[in-house]
Formats: sequence, structure tokens, C-alpha cells
Amino acid sequence: MLIGPAITPANTRLQYAAGPAGAGSETQYLRPTSNVNTLWNTNAYTSIDEEVVAPDTSALDGNMITANKNDDSEGQQWGAALGDAGTYASLKLWIYGYRGGTAPNPTGRLNINGSWQSAQAFSLGVGAGSPGWSSVTFTGPFTLPLSSLTIEVATGDHPGATDSIVLYAVYVEAVPE
Repeated sequence: MLIGPAITPANTRLQYAAGPAGAGSETQYLRPTSNVNTLWNTNAYTSIDEEVVAPDTSALDGNMITANKNDDSEGQQWGAALGDAGTYASLKLWIYGYRGGTAPNPTGRLNINGSWQSAQAFSLGVGAGSPGWSSVTFTGPFTLPLSSLTIEVATGDHPGATDSIVLYAVYVEAVPE
């Protein structure tokens, strides 16, 4: 159950949900707030910052970003909300989208307080008729608020690929301890 967005100067794209029973923190959903780079074919953070949480897709507005065959091995990056105070067992990077038949699964990683975490592969459905949610998890503990958070989704190396990767939503879930 979403409690609602917290509006603070540093975290204008932040939502909460009740944490596990007995937990001291609530789940936080950290949304993209800016473009760090503009490498992909289409890349605007405002196209993927919907306030939707897996497995729900009802709030998606149809906007998307795409990485085409010319975006080989490029990592699109976005700045994100830094979160409110709490200690979290993990940060889970979620994407909703699909990949064309010749495009490999994208990878994701986070830059947390100036330190890049290792990239991990997502598992997206193939074809426009099979979009879905996929996530990768970075194990903590992490103490929020963070001093900085950058999200990266990369295309991987796909020589000869002619299909695109299409994303409709991207967010980070801060999972309570």
C-alpha cells in the first residue's frame, strides 16, 4: 500500500510503502529526477519516472525511452531521489519494458555515494507484446538519505543486432532490514 509522495527539496520523486511488521523503516521508491547523460536514442527521465510499483502498470502513461542498434554498449544514466532517513537491507533497481529479438538483455547498476556497484543483467520479455518487470538487487546495508544516487541501464554489446530495448518505467526500491 502506497502512503504517498514525500515532497522535500532534495526528494521530489519519492514514495513510501509500509515496511515488514516490526521493521523500523518503510519501503522507499526512489524515482529518476534528472538525466546524467543522454546516450540512448531517446532518454528523458520524465518518460520513465511514473509513480508505479511492480507488478502494477496502471499508472504508466505510454511514454518510453529506447536504445537502438546504434546505442551498442552504452549506459544511460539518471540522477535519482536520495531517500529519507532509514537503514535498508538492499536497493533493488526495477525496470519495465521489453527488448527486440536480436537485442540482448540490458544490465543495471547503481552509483551509491560515489561508488559504482557491479552491473547485473535484467531479464526482459522479447517483443512489444511481452513487456514485463525485471529487477536486480544490490545488497547493503545502506543508510539513507544517500549523498548521491545514479541509476544506469546499459545495452550491452550486441553487434549485428537490429532491435531496440524499450523501457517505460525505472525506479529503485529501498528494502527495509
